[in-house]
Amino acid sequence: MHIIIKENLHDKKFIEERTEGFAELEAVVKNYLPEKVSELTVVPVQILYDVARLYAEAPNAVIVYTLGITEHICGTYNVMSTANMAMITGHLGRMGNGVTTGIQVTDKVQPVMIWMSIHHASTPTNELTVHAFDPISQTGEYKIFAVQLEKLA
Repeated sequence: MHIIIKENLHDKKFIEERTEGFAELEAVVKNYLPEKVSELTVVPVQILYDVARLYAEAPNAVIVYTLGITEHICGTYNVMSTANMAMITGHLGRMGNGVTTGIQVTDKVQPVMIWMSIHHASTPTNELTVHAFDPISQTGEYKIFAVQLEKLA
């Protein structure tokens, strides 16, 4: 987000009309210089720039995340960051744009069942069964649920 804002690739109209708190977000991401992020993530600085530009300048973009970003004590923040990225670039509310979770098909559940991760601050899902705890949402950090898929006529 630092690069997108610094290079003026953010969607000012979308931000003004459909978001709030942009100034606060901008103040936070100013501290995440590409060099610092590169050190933390081991992703070369040039790739950070290339990916930021590619995403921000794409006419349509969808972020699909899976358990990899959600199974951490900061999982809620990770998901919120993907939403913030979509909002500052205007990649929400239009066909072919958005943020969504992927699905994991597994042989550990009945056929036509899948497991999906969820993060919802107002629902204390798995609070009693999971030891990791998110202090912001006040819920267990690792949350999954089963969904049954049925073919529509």
